[in-house]
Amino acid sequence: GPRGIVEATACGTPVISSDVGIARDILAPESIFDANNWRSYKNAQPNVEVAQKNVENKISMDVAISKMRVYITGK
Repeated sequence: GPRGIVEATACGTPVISSDVGIARDILAPESIFDANNWRSYKNAQPNVEVAQKNVENKISMDVAISKMRVYITGK
């Protein structure tokens, strides 16, 4: 599930996935395969660098705190 995508990415493990949960927010488009055509997984290409950057930019605690600060203070 989504948690596995984040955990694997944080460890630098190459990940491919169907378009489930937060996969689209974390993985590069080429890393996502069509679940309705399971054979399409063969064409999916993991992109560790993009995924790690997305985890850092969208999931990290620092980002969450920064967004909360802007929400609370308006700055």
